[in-house]
Amino acid sequence: MKRQLVSRRMAKRIYLFLIIILLAGMCSGCWDRVEIEQLSYVTAVGIDSADSDGVLVTFQTVIPRMLGKSQGGGGGGGGGGVPVKPYANYSVRARNVSDAVRMFELKNPRSAMFKTTTVIIMGEDEARKNMLPPLDFFTRKPMMRRSVWVLVAKGRAEDILLKGEPDPGNFPAQTFRSMFQRRQEVSVILPVNFGQFLSKVERAGIDPFITAIKLVPEVSRAADGTQEEKQTFEISSMGVLKLGSLVSFLELSESRGVVWVEGRAAGGTVTVPVNAEKPWASLLVSSERSKITPIITEDGFIFNIEIKVEGYVSSVEKEDIDINKPEDMRLLEQEEEKAIYQEVMAAVNKSRELHSDFLGLGEKIYETNPKLWKEINQTWRDEWLPNVQAEITVSCKLTRTGLTAEPVKPIP
Repeated sequence: MKRQLVSRRMAKRIYLFLIIILLAGMCSGCWDRVEIEQLSYVTAVGIDSADSDGVLVTFQTVIPRMLGKSQGGGGGGGGGGVPVKPYANYSVRARNVSDAVRMFELKNPRSAMFKTTTVIIMGEDEARKNMLPPLDFFTRKPMMRRSVWVLVAKGRAEDILLKGEPDPGNFPAQTFRSMFQRRQEVSVILPVNFGQFLSKVERAGIDPFITAIKLVPEVSRAADGTQEEKQTFEISSMGVLKLGSLVSFLELSESRGVVWVEGRAAGGTVTVPVNAEKPWASLLVSSERSKITPIITEDGFIFNIEIKVEGYVSSVEKEDIDINKPEDMRLLEQEEEKAIYQEVMAAVNKSRELHSDFLGLGEKIYETNPKLWKEINQTWRDEWLPNVQAEITVSCKLTRTGLTAEPVKPIP
C-alpha cells in the first residue's frame, strides 16, 4: 500500500513537470512580435503650424522594398534608369502631434516606428509660438532615442522634407547626419540632439540654442550639357530660444561665439586677420577650454569669460610672415585672439539684445549663489541680462607650424 502511494505521488510530479514544460514552450517565442510589413519606419518628422490652432506633421518613412532600387534601372523598379526614391512623405493635419500620429496610422495603415527616427524639424512659425508642446509627445515615447537631432527650419519643415534633394543614393536623414558631422569637425555650428535640448530646457538660467536648416538652390550640369536646378539643404546658422520659443537666428560670427563659450571649438579654423580684405594665415584649433565666472556688484553683474586655445599654423599666404621668428608667431597668436574676442563679444551682445540667455550666464549665478538666483530668476532675462558686463580674456598658443615653416615660394 505504501509503495502504491509513493508511485502515485511520483506520477503526479512527473505529470506536473511535463505540463510546466509544455506551457513554457507554448508561451515562449515572440508572441507579441510585429512583422516588418506591419510597421512604418519613420526616419524624419516635420512639425509646422496649421491654418487653425493645430499642427501639420510630415512623416518621412522608409520604403523597404525600394531600398535596393533607389538608383533605378538595374533594380527593376526605376524603369529606364529613372531614380526611385526609397522613402515617402505623408503630411497630416491634426490638433496635436499625438493625434497626427494616430491619423497617420489610420491612413497608412501601419504602426509608426520611431526607433529609426534620426531628426525632428520644427517649422519657424511653430517654433516662434513654443517648441515645447509639440515636442512633449516625443518625450513620452519609449522608443524615441535621445540622440535624435532637433532642427528648426528657416521657413516650413514640410518644404525641407518634401522639396529638399538629399545626396545621391541617400535619405534626407542620412544627408542631415553627414552635414552635422562635417559642421562638428570644423566647429562652425553645434548640432543639438534631443537629450541636449531637453537638458537645457530643464536647467535654471539657460536658454537652448538649436541648429537651423534651410533650402538653397543648386545648379548642376548634366552629362548632355544641360543645367539642372534643385533644392538642397544648408546648415549655416543657429536659432536661439527664450523660455521655449524661438526668438531669432544668429549670424555666423555669433554662432561661432557660442562655440567658443561652450568650449567646443576643437577642430575649427581661424582665418586672420579678420578685418583685412585678404586674410594671410589660417590657424587650426587643436584644443580649447572656456570658463565663465560671475562677479556680483552693486550695479549688476560682470562675467569673466576666459578662453584658452592651442593650435597650429594650417596655411600662410603672406610671404613676409616668417613663422620661424618668435615675434611673427606671436603676431599670429595676437590676431587669433582678436578674432576670437570679436566673435565671443558678438554672441554676448546678441544675448543682451534678444534677452535670451543662450550662453548660460544665469546658470553660473545659480551654481554659485542659488539664494540670489531665487530672488532674480523671474526678472533675469528682461531686467538684468540686457545690462550685464562681459570681460573677455583670450589666450592663444600656436604649438606647431606643420611640416614646413616657410610659405611655399618659387625658385628665382
